[in-house]
Amino acid sequence: MQIYKKYPTCSQIQLLKDFGDCPPKPLTTRALKYSFDIIYLSGIGDKYYSLSRLFRVFKDDSSKIRDQNLKAMLEIVKNAKKGIKAPIQDFFSTFKNLKLVQKIGTLFLLFFISPFFLLFIFFVLGKTAIHLYRMPVTGKDALGFFSPITQQKSEIVVKPKSIKKAQISLDAVISHEHIHLLQHRIFPNRQVDLLGYEFKENIRKFLNQPALKSEKTFYHLSLNEVEARLHEVVLSYYRAYGNLPIDYQGFLVMILSCDVLGEPVSRILSKYDVAVPEYDGRKYSLRDVSPAEDIAIMLGYFPDFSYAKRFVCEALSMMYGNLLVLYGDSDLAFKYLETVECSDFYTQLYGEKT
Repeated sequence: MQIYKKYPTCSQIQLLKDFGDCPPKPLTTRALKYSFDIIYLSGIGDKYYSLSRLFRVFKDDSSKIRDQNLKAMLEIVKNAKKGIKAPIQDFFSTFKNLKLVQKIGTLFLLFFISPFFLLFIFFVLGKTAIHLYRMPVTGKDALGFFSPITQQKSEIVVKPKSIKKAQISLDAVISHEHIHLLQHRIFPNRQVDLLGYEFKENIRKFLNQPALKSEKTFYHLSLNEVEARLHEVVLSYYRAYGNLPIDYQGFLVMILSCDVLGEPVSRILSKYDVAVPEYDGRKYSLRDVSPAEDIAIMLGYFPDFSYAKRFVCEALSMMYGNLLVLYGDSDLAFKYLETVECSDFYTQLYGEKT
């Protein structure tokens, strides 16, 4: 059984796998060809992956590294390198200033103590190896993750055995992480404070007490995570009907006809007399239900259904527009966003429009 497999691909191929078309209808602009690798890990593959990334960094410009865990590992190696290099440099600096007799004597002495110096090197290397091994591996508890090594190089890492055990679709995990890759590339300014103080302060005042007590709440409601989950709903709708919604009413139909979100959202919207378009009672199944189930759970994070209604109508609707940008058609995205009746809650939760 292989512990590490890597496959190169690109965003066009991934979107083609998601939708069956690239671009999905009625989009007209093809997605940008962002290249990346999909890495499959098993067993101790996560340790191997973390260490292999470290050694690859030495070939690149380390100042461009975005991954904090990788930066920490690189710092350990740099310190070890200094620990070995410094005494050698000091020795040669002193040796150059010695007289001939002293140099000869020093060389004889060096010959006798060289085994001890080698032991010192092995000690430093061993200590470094132990530190690196004990470092938390990237994405240790995740089923998959997107890894922006640098702005130019990206990887999507998945753990098929863990995903299968969790009874989640491997394809859905890859799709989810690919959306994170597109967000990182297309909305770079958004990445600064995704789960930071400002975001938490913005969102805290809209949450009920049980939600406030859980860190998962802030993670689930972060803009990138909600959009990545909404993507699974969008691609499932497209697979069923062969077209993406192009206006706000179409967006509502997509949500209401989802076999997971339809019932709770319909109940919420009817409570507040939201005008719901006719959709002939259509229902479509999701490729993987867990992302939509997460969105349904998010509706319960708010103190009452009025906020849940606003989340669907004013926030999720805007995120769908963002997804259209990620799919490659900014023109259609902006035309769609013009049909959204209100985006106030999106702005209150996440700041300025993307």
